[in-house]
Amino acid sequence: MKTKNILMGEDGYVFLADFGLAKFVRNNKKTESMCGTPYMMAPEIINNQTYSFEVDWWALGTLPF
Repeated sequence: MKTKNILMGEDGYVFLADFGLAKFVRNNKKTESMCGTPYMMAPEIINNQTYSFEVDWWALGTLPF
């Protein structure tokens, strides 16, 4: 998630968008893909470990910094 992926609609609501790579994961399974901006990556991705949707929360948390 990057700051350019945060959009504001005409009505003032904030939307999150992904204009890069995306992967669909079913049934809480884990994945091993290595993609994204390194300084926003969760440790699991950098260490080549399997991960789930929780890494998206990590990336979102890096935005204020």
